Formats: sequence, C-alpha cells, structure tokens
Amino acid sequence: MFQTNTINSDLKFKELQNRLKTASDDGNSPLVDTDLIRQCLSKMKLKKCPGFDNVSTEHLIHGGTDLQVHLCLLFNAILKHSYVHREFAHGLITPLLKDKHGDQSRMDCI
Repeated sequence: MFQTNTINSDLKFKELQNRLKTASDDGNSPLVDTDLIRQCLSKMKLKKCPGFDNVSTEHLIHGGTDLQVHLCLLFNAILKHSYVHREFAHGLITPLLKDKHGDQSRMDCI
C-alpha cells in the first residue's frame, strides 16, 4: 500500500482540490498566482544540485518578479489544458557516498 512521506499531504491535496473547484466555478481566477509562487519559492531549500537543465533553486528565487509571472502563466496553462510536456518528466538522481572510508566503487553502499 502507498503511504506518502510528506507531512499533512492530505490537507495539501484538499487545498489543491478547493483551488481547482473555485477556479473552475469562477472561470476567471488563476489557479496559481504570484503570491503562491513566492510562498512556494520561500520554502525551497538552497544549495541543492540543479537538474539536467542546470536550473537551480537559487535561479528561481533570485529570478525576480518577471520570472514569477512567467511561472504563473506556465503552471496555469498546465492546469488549464491538463497537459505537461514530457521534458518535465526528466530528473537527475545524484548518488551520495555514505561511507567515505569504504570501497567507493561498491554501488550497494550508496
């Protein structure tokens, strides 16, 4: 059985459902606004490895209001059209060495 490791994930999912319902009832309200973008960016951790596109958290946080507006447009378009481009499915996994004094060529220790 699946169990999320995110605290209060059910509450966050219900909040998203409420946003989607409100926006679909209204028809004009954006689902994602710059305040939500700023709130989410403020919760992101710094000094993390960038993805395959070399965009790091620092780029997003210090990108300014123009980038926040473009992110709003992007996320609202994704939600409105229910389409996510396949490039968003790519990820980068960086294995971390746990035992620096052991055999670094053994993959089962990672």
